Amino acid sequence: MLLDPKTRYSRVAGAGIAIVAAIVQALLIGAFWWRDPNSASCDDLPWGDHIYCLARTHTYIQAGVVAVTGWCLATIGFLLGRFVTPYISGIVPGGVLASSMWVLVKFWPPSPMTTHNIVSAAGAIVAMASFYSGPVAGAWLAGYGARKRRRLRSNDLKAAAQAFD
Repeated sequence: MLLDPKTRYSRVAGAGIAIVAAIVQALLIGAFWWRDPNSASCDDLPWGDHIYCLARTHTYIQAGVVAVTGWCLATIGFLLGRFVTPYISGIVPGGVLASSMWVLVKFWPPSPMTTHNIVSAAGAIVAMASFYSGPVAGAWLAGYGARKRRRLRSNDLKAAAQAFD
């Protein structure tokens, strides 16, 4: 079976993007956990109130929920990239990218440009890229490469079967 080596490049690039996004997510969640000022504020509450307190006051738990949401979207992007044509499956990564940019523009501070505003906007862009855009784009690219490989393999098998007929 002769497979196009270009299919491997898209799968490796997609996996690389997803791994970098996962590392950045882990670092950000770890930094949020390390700097959490409310670490002991929920300890003496009953179980139900304890969970509510954790979800409302701890940034690292909120970031973890956002990360899980991003990886769920990435799974959908991977499956669409693997089984649907690229023109249709590209809607998921494109939609995630467009909605991320819309959220960043919507919540851009209307105050004058200061160093603090620029740094916070850059941090928001990194967070959006690592939590949503990176996993979805990487998973879609890996799924698209797997789709191309599967199609090339099935075409090679068909050609080999016809050669024996």
